[in-house]
Amino acid sequence: MTAYKLGNGSTVRLGKILATAGEGRVADVEGHPNWVAKVFHTTFNGVTSRDELRRKEEGLGRKREKVGAMVQSKPDGWRLGNGHVVLAWPEEVLLEGGVVAGFVMPKIKVAEALEIHQITSASDRANPMPSGPQWGRGFNFRYLSHTAMNLASAVETAHSGGAVIGDFNERNILVAETTQVSLVDCDSMQFARNGRTYLCEVGRPEYTAPELQGRDLRSVTRTQASDLFALAVHIYMLLLDGAHPFQAGDWQGRGERPGAVERIKKGYYSGGPKSPVKPMRTAPPPEILPQDLRDLVERALGVGATDPSRRPQPHEWRSSLEKMIKAL
Repeated sequence: MTAYKLGNGSTVRLGKILATAGEGRVADVEGHPNWVAKVFHTTFNGVTSRDELRRKEEGLGRKREKVGAMVQSKPDGWRLGNGHVVLAWPEEVLLEGGVVAGFVMPKIKVAEALEIHQITSASDRANPMPSGPQWGRGFNFRYLSHTAMNLASAVETAHSGGAVIGDFNERNILVAETTQVSLVDCDSMQFARNGRTYLCEVGRPEYTAPELQGRDLRSVTRTQASDLFALAVHIYMLLLDGAHPFQAGDWQGRGERPGAVERIKKGYYSGGPKSPVKPMRTAPPPEILPQDLRDLVERALGVGATDPSRRPQPHEWRSSLEKMIKAL
C-alpha cells in the first residue's frame, strides 16, 4: 500500500480502504489501530467545465491548508480520559512529496455506534437495521436525555477550540451505547487560527440557522450562534420522539402551509407558543417538558429566529437537562 510521511517525520502505510466519499477515501493505518486516514481525491470525476475544475482545485487547496492548521491546534477535551473520542479531529497530516495529501484522525468504532437519527425516533429504535447495533431498542427517555446532554457538551468542546461545526447534520453525530457522543467530519468545520478563518462550505437547510438560509455557504463566515440553532433542533428531536420542529406538525395558520425553510426564518416551530404549527396528534407536544426546557427551546427556535444572541449556550442545556434527569 502507499506510504506517506506524517508531519512529525515518521512514515506510515495505509491498509484496508474503509470508505470512499466525495472528498476522499478513508483507510486503516498499518501499525496504528487507533487511527484512520483520509486521503483527498486529486482527480475530480464528472467535471464538465474549466471553471468547475478550477473551483474543485481551489477547494482542495483550501482543505490542505485547513487540516494543517487544525493539526496544530487541537481543542482541549477532544478525547476524554476514558479514551472516548468527542471530536474526530485531525491528528497529523499525511505528506506526499511534501504536499498535504490527507490526514490521520482517531478511529471510532462505527460498527458499535449509531448515527443520532437512528435513535431519535421510537420506530427506528424498535426496528434497527439487522446488520447494525441492536442496543438502540433499550434507549428510553432517560437515555435520550443523557444523549442530549452529551451532545451539548460536544458542541461546547468544539466551540472552546475556536471551531464552528457548520454542517451540523444527523449523519455527523455518532452515539455510543453509553450515550456518549462523537462529532465526525471535523475537517468540514469552520476553524480559525492565527488570524485566518477556514470556512465550512456545506450545510443542510433543515439544520441551517435562519440568518444563513439562502446564502452561499461557500463564502459565509459563520458564528457559533448558528450551531446553537442546530443544537436546539437535535435536542428537540431527541426529547420529542424524532419530530423535526420545522418539518413536522399541523399547519393552522392562514393560507398555504409554508415549507421548512420559511418556517425556520419565521420561528414557526411545531408547538411553539406563538407558532401557527401544532404538533401532530401522534407526536408528543413540547408541554411534556419542564418549563425551563421549553423556555430554552423558545429562545433557540422562536425568539432566536430573529435574535441569534438569545439562543441558549450548551451549558444552559446541560443544566436544565441534568435537572430534569434527576427528577425522572
